[in-house]
Amino acid sequence: MSKLENILPASVREFDRSASNLYKSIRRGIGAAVLSPSAIEERANSQARAKLIQSSSESMARVIEALSEAETSTVQTTTGDASLAIRTIGRITQEALEQQLNRESVAELTRAQLESLEPQSDADSEIETDWLNIFWDLAEKRSDKDIQSIFARILAGEILEPGKFSARTLLVLATMSPVSAQLFEKVCNCSVKIADDDCFIVNEQNSVFSALSGQTFDKFDISFSDFASLRSLGLLSDSGRYSVTKDTENEEFSWGFSGITRKFSMDRQKTDFGIIMFSSVGCELRSLIAIEPPDGFKEATESYFVRKGFRFMDSPED
Repeated sequence: MSKLENILPASVREFDRSASNLYKSIRRGIGAAVLSPSAIEERANSQARAKLIQSSSESMARVIEALSEAETSTVQTTTGDASLAIRTIGRITQEALEQQLNRESVAELTRAQLESLEPQSDADSEIETDWLNIFWDLAEKRSDKDIQSIFARILAGEILEPGKFSARTLLVLATMSPVSAQLFEKVCNCSVKIADDDCFIVNEQNSVFSALSGQTFDKFDISFSDFASLRSLGLLSDSGRYSVTKDTENEEFSWGFSGITRKFSMDRQKTDFGIIMFSSVGCELRSLIAIEPPDGFKEATESYFVRKGFRFMDSPED
């Protein structure tokens, strides 16, 4: 692994298995493990990207035009149209080039993402080849920078913790539009996290958190149709009730409100409230988002849960 020291992010350089996972991921994705940090900006330059595609396509066109008369004659005999073969080869070549550029862009973004992380331990297993095959087959088809960034964060997470993201999450992301991604982030900013796989949005009628009763989350610029759209994508589950019961008089709880972990106790034995649960896919994608609650959400959340019997033991700024 010593030959790779100059290209490996510092976050994985000291961990053999994580470094091996990165190397395997990049080899599987782009066919090489040489990742230049400056290439991130180069891939982000749409003009440079378009120029590369055009020049490569023109070069391939010249190669195609140089096909021997015998080959052209054979194609014409089979299809009745030699130009059909030329167009087919040209299309396939351009598609392959665009897909390779998308793959390399995601690879570079993954490296940059790993540079920003500080894992405390090595990966506990090898990243799965089948998972990587699915990942790259889907990532190569997305050219939007924001979606590529999400793919990169997923791959970085999977390199450090294999099994963290499911193949279904990849499939959902592959069909997600940039608008849907922005909407999902907006909803995540108004969510509560109990555990990595247990996240929800409060949905209580006759309150500021009424998501489906017609009042909606208007104060936070989220509409009924927004929730319906995210549910159709498989990011949210059906609405229901959530119950919290304390087993001992002084039991303490710790939940994530507005991206901040808050400790609280309860002044009653049991309380419940309406919610919309995140699906397992939604929880996985939520873990990639830096929660930034909208103005007034922290205060509205604390006020609501105090009425539900919560006694917060710290301030929102702790």
